[in-house]
Amino acid sequence: MVAGSIVTASQAATATELLPVEAFGSLPQMVTAKLSPDGKYYAAIQSSAGRSTVAIYDLSTPPGTAPISVATADWIAEDILWAKNDRLVVVARKVAVNPESKQTVRWQRAIAVDHTGQNPVVLMNNLRSLANNTSSADIVDVAPDDPKFVYAGFFISHGSNGFTLDLMRVDVTTGDAEPYMTGNRYTRLWLTDGHGGVVARVDQTKNPLQDHVKIYQNGTWRDGQTVDASGTNGAGIVGLTNDGKAIVAFQNGDAAWTLTRQDLATNATSTLYSIAGYDLYSSFTNDWTGRIEGASYFDDRWQHIYFDPAQESLQQGLERAFPGMSVLMVSTDLAGDKVIVEVENGRTPPSFYYLDRTTHQAALIGLTFPTLKPENLSDVRAYPYAARDGLAISAYLTLPAGREAKDLPLIVMPHDGPDTRDSIQFNWMSQFLASRGYAVLQPNYRGSFGYGRKFTDAGLRQWGLKIQDDISDGVRKVIADGIADPKRVCIFGKGYGGYIALAGASFTPDLFACAISLGGISDFHNFLFWEQKLRVKNLDTMSYLDSRIGTIVEDDERLRATSPKLHADQIKAPILLVHAERDFFIPINQSEDMQLALLKAGKKVEFVRFASDDNTMSLPESRIRLLNELERFLSENIGK
Repeated sequence: MVAGSIVTASQAATATELLPVEAFGSLPQMVTAKLSPDGKYYAAIQSSAGRSTVAIYDLSTPPGTAPISVATADWIAEDILWAKNDRLVVVARKVAVNPESKQTVRWQRAIAVDHTGQNPVVLMNNLRSLANNTSSADIVDVAPDDPKFVYAGFFISHGSNGFTLDLMRVDVTTGDAEPYMTGNRYTRLWLTDGHGGVVARVDQTKNPLQDHVKIYQNGTWRDGQTVDASGTNGAGIVGLTNDGKAIVAFQNGDAAWTLTRQDLATNATSTLYSIAGYDLYSSFTNDWTGRIEGASYFDDRWQHIYFDPAQESLQQGLERAFPGMSVLMVSTDLAGDKVIVEVENGRTPPSFYYLDRTTHQAALIGLTFPTLKPENLSDVRAYPYAARDGLAISAYLTLPAGREAKDLPLIVMPHDGPDTRDSIQFNWMSQFLASRGYAVLQPNYRGSFGYGRKFTDAGLRQWGLKIQDDISDGVRKVIADGIADPKRVCIFGKGYGGYIALAGASFTPDLFACAISLGGISDFHNFLFWEQKLRVKNLDTMSYLDSRIGTIVEDDERLRATSPKLHADQIKAPILLVHAERDFFIPINQSEDMQLALLKAGKKVEFVRFASDDNTMSLPESRIRLLNELERFLSENIGK
């Protein structure tokens, strides 16, 4: 019944009318949806009047009944969770300058409202420390059987002892919080049992950087496992097993990222789940207990595995109902009788369905991009190739619908990260570019996540070096296959992908006819100095950057040799720089300095600034403007 309305990727694309920029650049009409514990309501993050908002739907009302809107003013709704049957928590984000540090900071606040959208309260509102916390949204335990309390981690000032991450008991009807369990200056995480009972905490120490599990039993603490939390190895405690008898951790083993378990009673450790040849990408938890229910990985598409046989059977049934699709259960009610499912593939934007397992009825409840139909979009296919040193590189190629795959203008679009990856999922940016007649190559260069430890390690401190070779080798492969016109190749990326774009123009100047950097790094020294100042106490981030980029002291010569700003004189292609002034990951002076270096070298450069947005491009006017600028710039340099 449900699958009948889906057009799969196997159906051939045909050339149709040129879709407007707004069809791709407008905010998704639905981002996620969550059911209340009793299954009577669901809430969704949606777009309204060009802004991200929250809507609450009563499932007892007739289809088409208007939802209740929850206003978030100029804050952006980032996440939602039901704390109780009648209380919804909205996590909202705002990017602003911290008056003390003068740095651009992402602020998060958790606001609870009732099921009618009324009686809003800010969680932790009675605490003086709220003003000094960038986030009040670390909900550890919703305790669904408690009528009004949830449990949350929150940094509390203890005078001369500094801030500690304490566990707070929070009244979601008033927002007031009170201390429940005190941490110490090393505490980074709390684990509870789904009913507000403390099971463990994680303390992090440096030199070496390690996470130490402290288990709480019979009113006392005892030592659990210690895991390496350094940037090279990395690890993270993620929760409890479904039976509550063991602690689950993500760990980078000898071969790949796996899930491990440590028995609470005996401290014995073992592998909970792994998949040969792949890194596990994430784990997922039960909305109500916080227990780890399964894991996800990529083999070109999302694969979701549940540890409970009944849940795994449901997942497999949903995948049969939506052939050719990635299928994810994004929410269930407490009984597990009602489910919200998200489905997508490379040329089908995500859609949300509501399934009532007691009546066997299903209904479409939301589309992300309702004007984008699969038959009007372009095919996305796997395009593997070998790097010059023989390393196997996974990549994806989007070919414009209705055009012969021969001598096309090509855009190589490396992903951000670098510890992320591309896959055969819907991508509004690559689909827009393909709609304008461009082939789009998305390479998972060395260091990309998902392909095992050796592949990740091969990218360590290879920014601008072997990683850059992987990009160039992919471009040459598309040219050699006759798909791309060698004179019409442009490189475009965001964040780390923006750095790759600038490095490509700087260090392989004859390969690219143009380059576009969206919030990219241009000078490693300035970037690392900024990171050290901003995240002086964030040991995880600095260890990660040390392992991926290097350090100013140890790697000075290499960092200078691979910083595009210092080699602007080598660039031949026109450059388009795009940067949001509120970018909280890469400061805008990285693009400002690059522009000055290019102008000084007499190069052709344009600079587009977004004064009111951040690096997420969360405003539709920013996204639409970006697409218009891309269309113009590409047309002038590699288009007809």
